[in-house]
Amino acid sequence: MEIYCCEEHVNEGLEESLSDEGLPPKFERISMEKSSLQKCFICHSEAYYKITPMTS
Repeated sequence: MEIYCCEEHVNEGLEESLSDEGLPPKFERISMEKSSLQKCFICHSEAYYKITPMTS
């Protein structure tokens, strides 16, 4: 499951993707073209980051 988030909610996105037994999440800034298509998982504004939880 990928999590998309805006600048304001990036810390919440990282916390949401962490698990006790998993690896640190993959964190990347998405392109401007893609950001207009994705919305923040909290406030639904334009997303600038994609966070992908990593499993062990």
